[in-house]
Amino acid sequence: MKCVFCDTPIRQEITGEPYLEYKGKPICSNCYVSIIPEIYNMAGYGDGGMIQLIFSELLKSGHNRKKRVQMPNYKRVLKELLHKYKFRCVTCGAKEKLTIDHIRPVSKGGKNEISNLQILCKSCNSSKGNKI
Repeated sequence: MKCVFCDTPIRQEITGEPYLEYKGKPICSNCYVSIIPEIYNMAGYGDGGMIQLIFSELLKSGHNRKKRVQMPNYKRVLKELLHKYKFRCVTCGAKEKLTIDHIRPVSKGGKNEISNLQILCKSCNSSKGNKI
């Protein structure tokens, strides 16, 4: 895919380089920055709107989203973990809104193995983030 303005290749699949659409055609991030004043004025964004505009366009495009790796046999694993941890959150002991959490996050080299999984409530899982 090439930028319609500068004709440089956009290698999003390989490098993750973002690209946006302008009037339905792909443009690279460098060209996007150069035409932002036109878009900015048309959109009518206020203070801080420039960042909001770029971010909202990136979200709409969906090109920078990470693809989740599916956990094989999710239902079986969930059932096994719920029994192992007696249907309670490991951290606070809650019994509602339970989720599967990676003890060592996948982003830090963790695997989808039962030994690396635990049960946390949604609130504890959110606060833990990608910490070990």
